[in-house]
Amino acid sequence: MNLQIIKEKTAEADITLKKLCAKIGMTYQNLNRCINDNKISANALERISAVLNVPVCIFFDDYDEKHCGRDSKNECEAEKEKILAEIATQKKEMEFLTKEIKLKDKIIGLLEAQKV
Repeated sequence: MNLQIIKEKTAEADITLKKLCAKIGMTYQNLNRCINDNKISANALERISAVLNVPVCIFFDDYDEKHCGRDSKNECEAEKEKILAEIATQKKEMEFLTKEIKLKDKIIGLLEAQKV
């Protein structure tokens, strides 16, 4: 966990730590202690995340921007729909190609029968 990011994100959002504290219902001293000790409750982290409009996972060491975000569920659903549509298209293409192969096999069979 990296709670120093709270300082970075408050600066980016043009909000002071004191204003953040007022919005999340935490004292300035307590927030500073949490940041310095790198320990905080999940509830407080969620409130901070909401005020700063950032995903909670941004504060964790294994943060992966691609798979983490406020809309990650929606993004996953959209990606799922995109993949399902691609699968449907590939199935249609496979059906077409299977018919083509059968037709060509039939033609080859007819041509071989004519040679005999």
